[in-house]
Amino acid sequence: MTQLKSKWVYMVKTELKNLAKKLLWPFLIVVVGLGICVALIFTKPSPKKQDKEENAPLVSVMVIEKANTPIVIKAQGQMEPAHVIRVLAEVSGKIIWTHPQFSNGGMIKKDEVLV
Repeated sequence: MTQLKSKWVYMVKTELKNLAKKLLWPFLIVVVGLGICVALIFTKPSPKKQDKEENAPLVSVMVIEKANTPIVIKAQGQMEPAHVIRVLAEVSGKIIWTHPQFSNGGMIKKDEVLV
């Protein structure tokens, strides 16, 4: 019986040692990692203070005057309109007057009567 008891005690001690080894290493790794993190946080260098230089942008100022200057565009090729508008009559009737600029390339201002 004593031999059985001593074998059992030996097995329990061995299992406890193995369990302690299995739990001790991860615990030690976590503790060492936390220690390194804390050491890095408390030993970080403080930033050096520098005087901020304000750089004003270089600007030149000139007086602007209103003038009527013709714009001449020298180009070759075919001109195409930016917008094509199709005018359709909603009622039947005879057209007795059209706007003088109501033709191809004509310039008509907003809210002017066309026909």
